Amino acid sequence: MENYRSIRRAQKLGLEDLTVLVGPNNEGKSNIMRAMVMGMRVLRRESLAVSRRVVIRRVQGHVAYSYERDCPIDLQQLKKKTTLEFDFRLTDPEQRDFFALTGVRLQTGLRVALTFDEKNEVEFKVRKQGPAGTTLTAQRGAIAKFIADRLRLEYVSAIRTAQAAQRVVLDMVEERLDELSDSQAYRAAVARVQELERPVLNDLATEVERTLRDFLPQVKSVSVALAPNEGRASRRDVIVTVDDGHPTLLDAKGDGVQSLAALALLRQAAERDPGQLILAIEEPEAHLHPSAIHQLGRVLRQISARGQVIITTHHPILVSRGASASNIVVEGSVARKARSVADLRKTLGVRTSDNLTNAELVLIVEGESDARIIGALAGTQNEVLKSALEEGFLAIQQTRGASNLSYVLQSSKEALAQQHVLLDDDVAGRESYSKALGAQLIEASDVNFMRAPGKGESELEDLLVVDVYRAAVEQLLGIQLSGNKWRSNKKWSDRLEAVLLAAGRPHDKKVLVAAKTLVADAICTAPAGSVMVTAQSVFDNLLQSLEQKLADLNYKH
Repeated sequence: MENYRSIRRAQKLGLEDLTVLVGPNNEGKSNIMRAMVMGMRVLRRESLAVSRRVVIRRVQGHVAYSYERDCPIDLQQLKKKTTLEFDFRLTDPEQRDFFALTGVRLQTGLRVALTFDEKNEVEFKVRKQGPAGTTLTAQRGAIAKFIADRLRLEYVSAIRTAQAAQRVVLDMVEERLDELSDSQAYRAAVARVQELERPVLNDLATEVERTLRDFLPQVKSVSVALAPNEGRASRRDVIVTVDDGHPTLLDAKGDGVQSLAALALLRQAAERDPGQLILAIEEPEAHLHPSAIHQLGRVLRQISARGQVIITTHHPILVSRGASASNIVVEGSVARKARSVADLRKTLGVRTSDNLTNAELVLIVEGESDARIIGALAGTQNEVLKSALEEGFLAIQQTRGASNLSYVLQSSKEALAQQHVLLDDDVAGRESYSKALGAQLIEASDVNFMRAPGKGESELEDLLVVDVYRAAVEQLLGIQLSGNKWRSNKKWSDRLEAVLLAAGRPHDKKVLVAAKTLVADAICTAPAGSVMVTAQSVFDNLLQSLEQKLADLNYKH
């Protein structure tokens, strides 16, 4: 884009399935978003298919172009123009349709430009070099319609009132009822309008209720109704009532509920017609409780799997992980791709501990000895993980107790790090996993349990060869790691405590920590061959999961 409000020129910005614009206030994020939205709305106008030049006017309050407002003031005296270029990637079926329409096979994307002048007129051009360029230019009207027929845009501004939420419903109602408008029954008998529309509105209300309940479990029912009107053309008002224990019009609910309603309804719209949707949202986290922001992130990712999502945000939870190219930093009215996670952290003002400064993947373990043992084993058994640990790209963070897992997960998410979790396979580990899963802080694929074959409960030390650390522990504690109590089916800590009790030795938490420290010392000194053969597959699965996540983050060693 060139010469739009505060943006003089933005480099080519690659839009992925989920694209996030970040940056300080008043630096241009919203202007880039509005330029994209305004351009796509122009492309949606069928009038472009008729004429080479079209006057663009504001329609129903939506984003439109105004030269006095949108072209930088100092450039208006020079008659400078605003230019937006879009490069569309076509699917294989769209490639075939385009060839059938134009007789031209596109080797790359379909690149078009919109140029706005001081008369608020827009010129549509197809950017194509060579002989095919002349052919396509002559067919610009048909090409504009080709794009319009395949492009659907939903835009939600940073200010989401009840009217904004209801406008989403209204757009959906209008879309559904457009199908009825062409029927002979509808044209011939306006008196039957309500009878024909009622099932449509009931079905829509059911779908809206299901979607809203994902965000707001307390919602019992939703009704969607049209304000009384005599004719189809004048239908503009839609009434939405939400029953969350107290049936209330949507415009009487709080800002948070209204905001969630608008976003939830947009997801429903995406599910109905996924292939063509481009969803643009400014500050989707506005008015939301922190717990709802996690659910919001999940919903945006779900929509991006079906359509395309572009957002502006100040919240690190919503930054796109795993593909830094889909994060765009806007500073000083300049837009660029984020260079790294560290770049994003600086832009968003995220502070991290020293060991997480450069980390893009964090392995979360329970205790200090766990962190040391896993670090030693990973560095010995996997060259990729060894390199990532040495460079700080991969970090190991301890929770200091399984009960702290959710807190640590929240903190590392806000530090913009991908996460993987390693837990003991005991009651505390399982409960902490269930709690984090219920809070939607983690997915099942993000967790490995240290599960020892044949044991009801187990922890990391249960998977290690005893002879590697036996002498050191026996000397420190004055016991023998042998006998029935040591060979029982209980987890390592319980077995050690039973041996200590039988020998009349101290068995408090300090003794347990000291013993685990000695085990970690021994493993770090001689990691090779320290994993039991029967448990090696458990470690292999963990290391493979970490290596795959590094690959997803484009890590090169």
